Amino acid sequence: MSQSFDEAMAKFSGEVDDAVSRARRAAAEARELTARLRIESREAPDAPPVPQTSDEDDDFSQEQIMTRD
Repeated sequence: MSQSFDEAMAKFSGEVDDAVSRARRAAAEARELTARLRIESREAPDAPPVPQTSDEDDDFSQEQIMTRD
């Protein structure tokens, strides 16, 4: 299974061309995904619901935390 130098170079060149094509395709897909994510992240997310408070809730204010004994 002896190949000539020209055949080996042709095979190598073809493999490099294929690899470059795959890399370009992957880069294009990554750019498309990044663009979509940028657009989606610009949209304001739904605000989470604010839980109801009661008199029994602990005081976690900064003043209460800083003055604990």
